[in-house]
Amino acid sequence: MDNILSHDPSDFDGELVRVENINTSASLGVDPERSRRVNQTSKLVECVTDNELIELWLFTGKSKNSRDAYRRDIAYFMAFTKGKPLERVSLNDLVLYKEALEGACRLSKRTVARRLLSIKSLLTFAHETRYIRSNVGSLLKVSMPSSDITQRNLSEYQALALIEAADNERDRLLVRLLYKTGCRVSELLCLRWSQVLDYGTGSGIIRVIGKGDKERNVLLSGSIWSELLAWRKGKPDESWVFPAVYGYGHLNRSIVNRVIRRLAKEAGIKGNVSPHWLRHAHVSHALDRGAPVHLVQNNVGHSDIRITQMYCHARPTEGSSQYLPD
Repeated sequence: MDNILSHDPSDFDGELVRVENINTSASLGVDPERSRRVNQTSKLVECVTDNELIELWLFTGKSKNSRDAYRRDIAYFMAFTKGKPLERVSLNDLVLYKEALEGACRLSKRTVARRLLSIKSLLTFAHETRYIRSNVGSLLKVSMPSSDITQRNLSEYQALALIEAADNERDRLLVRLLYKTGCRVSELLCLRWSQVLDYGTGSGIIRVIGKGDKERNVLLSGSIWSELLAWRKGKPDESWVFPAVYGYGHLNRSIVNRVIRRLAKEAGIKGNVSPHWLRHAHVSHALDRGAPVHLVQNNVGHSDIRITQMYCHARPTEGSSQYLPD
């Protein structure tokens, strides 16, 4: 034990129990077992290890699609601190981690903020459940930078060029669905054939499970719907629409990221293009072509219509000055 005076009974291990047995039990007649139970009730969780607490935190208020991202964020921090227990994490650790993310890692400001906010959320949960005694995360101020949509958008020509660059059935369908539905890549990868409902009229819907486990219906028709049904090839309802290449489960999102980057390079599109760019493109292009804002909001699952309206202002090639005399 460190040479620091501790007021936490757990730091004294068996020594405290022996003292209680000699002093408290003998002189005051207090039941040691009862004292142990009282000490245990000070915690609101029954977690023996940090990993148990982390898993509990992940399943408390976190959507299914977000858990993997949060788990990765925490794993990065744990690796940085070399597995230091949450109880011993200090403000110094958080500041050094922030500096490492901003410096050597060369991450974007939004990625840095997200990783730090994940740690802060975990520490807050650990403190509120009395798993740790203090919340050092509250001392580190972090704010999420606003998203510059104009830097992550595709023109209609670029979106179509990305689709045309696909040289196999799976990749073409996946890219087309990302663009035509505006779905998050995780939503499409978690799709089963039981969630694809055919009306028999040349159109149908896919039932998507989005953030917060909220379900929404996305209408599809025309060639993209026919292409989706042709891709099924008699697969049963419970099978994945995009199964893993090897083994069980669905296609991994890292594979999709690599596919999109490869297609973007072949199509001559510059920038760190990701599947989410196609979601941005869907919203922007739909609004450009006159789609009602509330319809686009419901289709892509934006929690607030103001998020959708941001895309109305994300057109760097347009401005009111164009409508004035030269």
